[in-house]
Amino acid sequence: MKLVSATTRSLLVGSLVLGACGGSDGGGNGGKDAASPTPLARLFINELQSSNQDTVTDEAGEADDWIEIYNDSDTAIEMQGYSLSDSSGLSQAITGSVLVQPRAFKLFWADDSPGQGANHLGFKLSASKGDKLTVKDTSGRTVDSVTFGVATGQNTYARFPDGSGAFAWCAAPTPGASNGAACAAAPGPGGTGGTAGGTGTGPSGKGGSGGSTSTTGSGGVTGSVDASSIDGI
Repeated sequence: MKLVSATTRSLLVGSLVLGACGGSDGGGNGGKDAASPTPLARLFINELQSSNQDTVTDEAGEADDWIEIYNDSDTAIEMQGYSLSDSSGLSQAITGSVLVQPRAFKLFWADDSPGQGANHLGFKLSASKGDKLTVKDTSGRTVDSVTFGVATGQNTYARFPDGSGAFAWCAAPTPGASNGAACAAAPGPGGTGGTAGGTGTGPSGKGGSGGSTSTTGSGGVTGSVDASSIDGI
């Protein structure tokens, strides 16, 4: 029979104790990080216009195509470090500060002129063929995405209600404001389908900050709005 020294016996006992405790971290999880992933921001693509002619203009007075982002939360969200991309794979990182206030809206200009500001993108939207938009957060996770079809006139593709509602073609554009019931019944071809909430979570928004919007009539848009008059632009 071999005798086990006191030193060897102590090492064996120590190893057994550490194994029972789940490792040297004492967490009982085998050394794995038990931290939960950060929840996705409650940001949604809320409305877009791929054929803007005189609905709304940017800071330079240009009627560019636009994408409206809605913050369906009670906390302001900073989008610096996020990215937006289209179906061609073109991606625009947001390098400057773009703060979206709680229950409020923010316009991004799809004008292929990123040098005009942090909310100007390096691609345009296709009204004649349709397109796909994707928003990703600073970790590269998809926050929301939507695919839309051919646009008719100046109709927008919008959620109703704001936030997580289904998309529909809207004959009454509402850049920087709640989409409202006017977006529920729009003429023109249907889109190719949009994600009800992308990969985001949470209930639909209940509206947000208002601001000036385009005037409308039975035929759709009859007036234009300067982006400087829209709260949060």
